[in-house]
Amino acid sequence: MEAEIPPELLPDGFCYYAAGHIHDRYTGRFKSGILVYSGCTESSGYDEGKITKGFYHVQVNDKGQPAPELIELYTPRRFILLEHDYTGLSPAKITEMAVQMVKEADETDVIIVPILCGTLPTEASRAELDVPKIRNAAPKALLVHPIVQLRETVVSDEVVRSIFEGEFKDLKTKAFDYFVQIFSDRYGKTDAERIAHGALNLIEPLAQKQDAKVKQVIEELTHEN
Repeated sequence: MEAEIPPELLPDGFCYYAAGHIHDRYTGRFKSGILVYSGCTESSGYDEGKITKGFYHVQVNDKGQPAPELIELYTPRRFILLEHDYTGLSPAKITEMAVQMVKEADETDVIIVPILCGTLPTEASRAELDVPKIRNAAPKALLVHPIVQLRETVVSDEVVRSIFEGEFKDLKTKAFDYFVQIFSDRYGKTDAERIAHGALNLIEPLAQKQDAKVKQVIEELTHEN
């Protein structure tokens, strides 16, 4: 825990030290007594939703020995955390699964927190997730608050170096190898090579702002698909 003051500033000789500010609960021996954090009585973030809320009622006997009793609170907003690993799935599939999980967890006045973990396929982006659709999947809940912790895959530095620093090749051939590496994870080698050729064919008309040619290449690629 990150304390507000160092231990040496707290005087010795006490049987019970009641501390605050830290939102998690803690009880432990400290100097001559017991140091206690009761924790927060309301969650300020989704990660605190799993902490049982409450406060301590403390009685001290005639020998100076404290007896803390936790009084739990049941009134705070209830959090439902839905953490799942979506590694390798497309953003569309992740959206579909997250929506279904949220619907199944829907209850009146709860806060549902879908935590989306894992690694996306190479060419996929977090921006492709339909987050508003996930947010609107639970009509009875007080709030649906998605936490997107998905990582976007990039081609490793080792692979890039092996392509661009290997044997002599012209730049287009190296770029083709790079694109194939990116697209192979989802589409397989044959389709990855077809898409890589399409990507290379777009470079020149894009650079020269030949809109008609760009449209033609995209239409041909789409037709082949």
